[in-house]
Amino acid sequence: MSCLFPDWFSSALDRYNVQLDVLRQLEQRVKDLIVAQRKQGNMANSQALTKLERDFERVQGLAHSAKAKVSRQQKQIQQRGVTAALEENAAANALQIEQERFQLQLQQDVSKNSTVL
Repeated sequence: MSCLFPDWFSSALDRYNVQLDVLRQLEQRVKDLIVAQRKQGNMANSQALTKLERDFERVQGLAHSAKAKVSRQQKQIQQRGVTAALEENAAANALQIEQERFQLQLQQDVSKNSTVL
């Protein structure tokens, strides 16, 4: 992948992966805190804890949605890169074939002219 994309892209991808890792760690901490609070069974905090869980699930859903969107975009970018590389290769092949055809034509023209002389 690095041969198809500039350095800034892989750098951005590295930063994105680090952010995902931090998100996973934070997610686990919040889950642990919620479980610990539930085990304490403090009724005064029950409504706040229920709201916290709902908010957490909503944010978690948004994070998963954003991650899926980024994954789709990465695949599209990668596909465009592969397509561009294939098109570049096809153009290079077409140019090489044209050069070979021109050289062959030139050789034929030279050999016709030399037999005439």
